[in-house]
Formats: sequence, structure tokens, C-alpha cells
Amino acid sequence: RRYIATQACDNKTSGLLMTSRFYPVVAKLGTPYTIGQVNLTRAMARIDLYSKAMGLTINRVIFRNRATTTRLYQGNIIDWESGVSLGEKTYNLSLAGNVEQPSSFKEAIYTYEQKATAAQTEYQPELRVLYTLDTNPEEGQKEHIVKFVKSDNQVIPLQRNHLYKVTFTLEGAMLLSTISALDWNTGEEVSVSPGDIGGGTDIEPDMGNGNSVNLEDGGSVDVEF
Repeated sequence: RRYIATQACDNKTSGLLMTSRFYPVVAKLGTPYTIGQVNLTRAMARIDLYSKAMGLTINRVIFRNRATTTRLYQGNIIDWESGVSLGEKTYNLSLAGNVEQPSSFKEAIYTYEQKATAAQTEYQPELRVLYTLDTNPEEGQKEHIVKFVKSDNQVIPLQRNHLYKVTFTLEGAMLLSTISALDWNTGEEVSVSPGDIGGGTDIEPDMGNGNSVNLEDGGSVDVEF
């Protein structure tokens, strides 16, 4: 249960790590034992960016406290002192906003599950977004921080086999961001509670099989890449 996986989770070229729930097996000498079907789920979360912010270009995103290792078996709380590592990764891009057809940066940002609590501020993940205004490029790069926290300061955990959509909009000269939890298989947006900041939520999305999957209990679902 405590085996640590160190395989990179950058993109599909390196292969996305798949894992399953914990299956206890009692083996007896000379007695065949079949555990039946074993369903695999992605061991990481994916974050996609969309920009409706006309008049600015996002040039770089720095992912802080990105989980680079994970346990093969998913527990309820990540024990940060037992081999789960955090790091920082930079993504260079040129994401110009479009209100009618939002531009996107997809299938590039991955992290293993990240469940730092509200008290573990030094471990909480965030995206540092650097951008320039098209009308005033001489002002240089500006900065916007995306925190995975709701309006009531509850943390939005980055859970395995989940897809998170970060959408950028512009209000006056201020860049805003909203977070939604999506079904990784279908990309359909799930409902969120009123008052959540930008729709950020820690609910369990419908994973495409008609049932809500509780990943905390080792739930699983057939997946496609």
C-alpha cells in the first residue's frame, strides 16, 4: 500500500501511469485463485487552460508544489513525509484570449494527486501565470496566481483521474480565473455549489459510466486516452 511510483507524469509520450484499487489475496499452495476483473484508473490529474481574456497573451505558467511521485494505492490523505515529492515545473506558451472561441492549452499539465490541507500552506499547489497586455507590451509581464481554494478557504484537492479546467477572463484591466472539475472521459462539466470561487469544487464527477465514482474508496472506471 505504501509503494511509491516515480514515473514521470508529463504527457502521453512517457505513458500515463495506471493503477487500481487494493485487492487483498490469500494464496494457498496448490489452490488457484482468480480475483476477477481488475479495473485501472489514471494515477494523475490533468489541468487544462482556456482563455477568454481578449487583449492579453499568457506567456508562461509555473506550477508550484506539483506532485512528482505518488503511492500506487490511493490513501485518504497524502503523508508528505513518506516519499511523496513536490516540485516546480514551467510551461512556455503563447495563449491569446478569444471570447467567442476560447484558446486552449490542453493535455500538457499533469500532476499526481495533491491533497495538502488548508493548514499545510507550504504544500498547497498553485499556478503562477505570467502575461502581457497587447495594448501595453512595454509594461512588461504581469502576474496572476491561480490557487486551488474555494471562496470559503476550503482546499480543492487535485485528485487522480480528474480533469480540472482553468478559464481566464478579463474584467477591466484585471485578469480573473475560474476552476471547474470535469469528467476526464467526456469533458462534460459537472455541477458545482453556489458561492464556490469560479466554480471550484471538490465533488466527485461522474466518470462517464453513469455512476459517481468515489475514488477515496478505490472506485474505478474504464478509461480512454
